[in-house]
Amino acid sequence: MRLAELPVGTGILFDVSIQKQELEFPSEVVEVHDNFILTKPVMSKGKVVGLGGEGVSVSLTYSRNDKAPIVWKGVGCSVVKTKGRVLYKVIASGAGFEVNRREAFRLFVGLEGIARVGTNRRAMDVILKDLSDTGFAFVVDHEIEDATGLSVRLVFKDFDRNYDLTGFIVRLVKVEEEKYVYGCRMTMRNQLINHYISMKQRQMLANHSGANIRNRDNYGLLNALKEKEEPVVNESDLDRKYISDVDKSERRKIFDGRNPGKII
Repeated sequence: MRLAELPVGTGILFDVSIQKQELEFPSEVVEVHDNFILTKPVMSKGKVVGLGGEGVSVSLTYSRNDKAPIVWKGVGCSVVKTKGRVLYKVIASGAGFEVNRREAFRLFVGLEGIARVGTNRRAMDVILKDLSDTGFAFVVDHEIEDATGLSVRLVFKDFDRNYDLTGFIVRLVKVEEEKYVYGCRMTMRNQLINHYISMKQRQMLANHSGANIRNRDNYGLLNALKEKEEPVVNESDLDRKYISDVDKSERRKIFDGRNPGKII
């Protein structure tokens, strides 16, 4: 399939790779031309974020109902201004190809958190390794007895707020002598988490755009497996009614409350 065959108004995804860190951004086809398409740009703090630069690779994905997605690898993406609008001009070197159905996008985080595994166990300090809208993984320095299938509630802090994850353990991977990674499947879906993932990706891409790779979040995975990383504090526009602004010691008290969300 050629890019020019995409109808105007079609929803697409930009998959951006920055030094092994994968980011994902939704967009929409605005205009179609013979050799390129124009799409809505990625915005961060009211500014268009460039998808070019050294060490950046961009692919475009078109998801279809009841059919395999189509992907264009290594597309060229430049910022242009036309008819008073700032858009992306996307050029592909060849036709797109079908791929297996996409799994949920997983964002590497690498931040401290508090987790309670099971119903009658004490809360413990963990590192949130990665996160998607369907699951998450955390790192601890000891093996949890009979962990598979146990419920998990994890609270972590970023953008000066607390986020609440609920799920159950589905896998264990030992990565070092005293480092264990537990993969969890979500049991409660919270739109605030989707908002967080989107905001985090935009922050990471904006920090990289037009500058050398110096964004600390690109090293989230390494920090999760080695040393604990301090939370990133930044201004945001999230609705304060969902999450209280509390410090680490108070996060343990959150376990007495409930996590607003939709049961999957």
